[in-house]
Amino acid sequence: MLLALLIGCGTAGATYAYSKQHQATNGAAAGAAALTGVSSAAVAYAALVFWPLVLLGGVGYLWMRGSGPKALGPGRG
Repeated sequence: MLLALLIGCGTAGATYAYSKQHQATNGAAAGAAALTGVSSAAVAYAALVFWPLVLLGGVGYLWMRGSGPKALGPGRG
C-alpha cells in the first residue's frame, strides 16, 4: 500500500511540474496532477495485489501453449 502511495505521489508531482513547465494554470496543473496521481496509485495497488495471479496465469499460458493442435484442420467445402 505504501509503495502504491509513493508511486502516486511521484507521478502527481511529475505531472504538476510538467504542466507548469508548459504554462498551464494552477488549477489545470493541480487537476491533471490529482487525476494522474490517483489513477497511477490505483494501478500500482492492483498490480501489487494481483501479481501472484498474473504470475500463475503467465506460467499456465506458457505451459499450455505447447499442447494440442495449433489450428483447425481443413473443412469440407
